[in-house]
Amino acid sequence: MKIIELTGTADTSGALTLTADSMEIGHIEKIVMDYQTGDAIADLVITEEGIVSQPVLTVTNLGVVDLTWMPRALCNKVADASAFTDVIEKIFVTGKMKAVVSGSTVTIGTIDGDTTTITVDTSAAHNLVAGDTVTIAGTTNYNGTYTVATKTDADTFTITDADHNEESESEGTMVQAGCTYRFLVYLSDWN
Repeated sequence: MKIIELTGTADTSGALTLTADSMEIGHIEKIVMDYQTGDAIADLVITEEGIVSQPVLTVTNLGVVDLTWMPRALCNKVADASAFTDVIEKIFVTGKMKAVVSGSTVTIGTIDGDTTTITVDTSAAHNLVAGDTVTIAGTTNYNGTYTVATKTDADTFTITDADHNEESESEGTMVQAGCTYRFLVYLSDWN
């Protein structure tokens, strides 16, 4: 059994690319994703890069849990994180494997700043915690990358900021970034 470990931190766009150039060859027995800094909203795609690049695992909007995936057959895990679809080729890693995690976009319901604080209400659960990095876009006055000060509730968080004493807005999006991820990929020998 071989274990490939991939670690990294997402950039301010929410995207994380990890590459293992270990030249390992084998069947994937298990993939473990450990999100280390809070509750994750993430779109996870793991692709084996060989002669033909093939998606091995795709999970959309991972939610607040870590992931342990053990394929019982030759299959892809699909977006709802429970169903499986068959694939024709054997699942293996040749040369290198790429795992890409992108923070999912959440629509902002309202965003409003005063002399000390920006308060953001989202249209769905934001899954942020204090200390997370969030990028706001699509607003008139509040675009930028910030550190979350407090998680008020599932749909509201605050940012400490004295430079955005602006009127309330009801447009824009937020994406989580600056998060730390750890992957362990367990490979059995190639037969």
